[in-house]
Amino acid sequence: MNQKIKKNIVPISFFSLATVLILWQTLLPGYILSLDMIFTPKIKVIFGEGFFYNTLVYKYVFSFFNYLLSGWLIQKIVFAALFFCLGFLIYYYLPLPKKSAGAFWAGLFFMANPFVYERFLAGHWPLLLGLAFFAPLFFWTFNFAKNPQLKPAFWQIFWLILISFFSIHALVMAAVLIAVYDLLILIRNLIIKNHSWLKKYFGYRFLGVIIFLVISSYWLLPYFLDFQNSVITNFDQKNLEVFKSVNDPRLGIFLNVLSLHGFWGENQEWAKYFLWPKDNFIFWLFIFGLLMVIIAGGIVISIKDKMNQEKSFYLLAGSLGLIFALGVNQTIFQGLNEWLFTHLWFWRGFRDSQKWSGLLLLSYAYFGGVSVNYWFNRLRQIKLNHSKTFLLVCFGIIFFYTYPIWGGFSRQLKPAWYPLSWFSANDFFNQDKSEFEILILPWHQYLSFDFNQKLIIQNPVKEFFDHEVISGENMEIGGIYSQASAPKVQKIENILLKTNDLKTDEVVARLREEGIKYILHFNEFKTVDESIVFNFNASRLLKKALDLPELTIYEIL
Repeated sequence: MNQKIKKNIVPISFFSLATVLILWQTLLPGYILSLDMIFTPKIKVIFGEGFFYNTLVYKYVFSFFNYLLSGWLIQKIVFAALFFCLGFLIYYYLPLPKKSAGAFWAGLFFMANPFVYERFLAGHWPLLLGLAFFAPLFFWTFNFAKNPQLKPAFWQIFWLILISFFSIHALVMAAVLIAVYDLLILIRNLIIKNHSWLKKYFGYRFLGVIIFLVISSYWLLPYFLDFQNSVITNFDQKNLEVFKSVNDPRLGIFLNVLSLHGFWGENQEWAKYFLWPKDNFIFWLFIFGLLMVIIAGGIVISIKDKMNQEKSFYLLAGSLGLIFALGVNQTIFQGLNEWLFTHLWFWRGFRDSQKWSGLLLLSYAYFGGVSVNYWFNRLRQIKLNHSKTFLLVCFGIIFFYTYPIWGGFSRQLKPAWYPLSWFSANDFFNQDKSEFEILILPWHQYLSFDFNQKLIIQNPVKEFFDHEVISGENMEIGGIYSQASAPKVQKIENILLKTNDLKTDEVVARLREEGIKYILHFNEFKTVDESIVFNFNASRLLKKALDLPELTIYEIL
């Protein structure tokens, strides 16, 4: 057995068990579909206009393994790897003594908390995987800051590039934090005139930046060459308001974000489908108070003990995470966050400002680990039983603080299979060798399908069907109806929105002019389109080509 694996067999086993306890029945055969989390039998590499191509790498990797494995099995492997990395990498790379109670606590807390719970239910697993790589990235950042050499410079860039494969948001968060930290270290070395350090720092940092730019050119060049059409370039003030961190009427915005809540989806219809940690509010508030005592204790202990670079870094991470996560809500940081959104073009990507809570979570894990270690060792000197009771309470806080995450998210996410009629429809389209496009109705980006417990999910038709389909990209959140960037989608949307003014035959004729040959309608949604009145039986230009229980396909004559 490899020496490193043998040495870490206990933590590997611990976090593997924790992974199983969290995922539970979601690891059974079938697809887990929730909001933006879409996996299909065939994994396709598709992108909308104006989106970043940074995820090409992992999508091509998934597509390659899809020749050997079904989509649902790849999804299980991804989920297991995600939660194991969230725990083990934090345990292994945070500056806490290995095999200490605090290191295990930090790793487990990073796996099971409200931020991870909400984001996983929303399907934001790439963001979470990017956050899992923060600990090794910052580990090598510390090493490089202490002694600029090729090895730490290489590993820092390696982890930064790996993060970029999965999440631009995680990449920017990491880059901003490293930039602020580097600036402080630079100022310190300039003051003491450490010329040797400065020379090596700038040399290796320049080399690292060049390597990053070259490797990332596959997505950076398309972005800058088509900057005006980028999706984030068109985010305006309305986006900032709609997707800002949400307030809790009982806690206020500050405490809500401090508790690792505040995801904009909390006040959407989607949230009503799930249990939330704050549902038992008084009990949750008590546990939250205990958690804050542990974390605050870790900060106080660190300050008294002597603040080193690592401690200062994680305090900085938590502070910046909290400030930026508050977004444009009415706090003392509102002006700063509005200025950043207005004047820094890349900051517009953080219309969902609560994503910055990922840095706050990392800070909590570290200082919580410091506190657990300190008090565990103190109590062990007094009496062994006291230390064991203390550990039981500390790990119990993690369990109860986000209790719905355990047991497969409280069995709220259950494996589902796509209906046979979907496969029949796909075969039907594949039999037609002519050039055509397929219109999917209802015209909604998010739908509640019967086969998936009626959970609201992004319509998976683009990923499922082999042929090109046109479906709604109308998110219909707050005051934002649609942000479709593809001209063809916009044209179809404009035609469909006129169904009240035009006769059905006129609408169908216009669809035909746009290259639409088939219309697929999901039968379970008969009254979901309030703005689109489409009577299939009233048109002489439509012929029913395939009639199945879940869907009907109409051919435009």
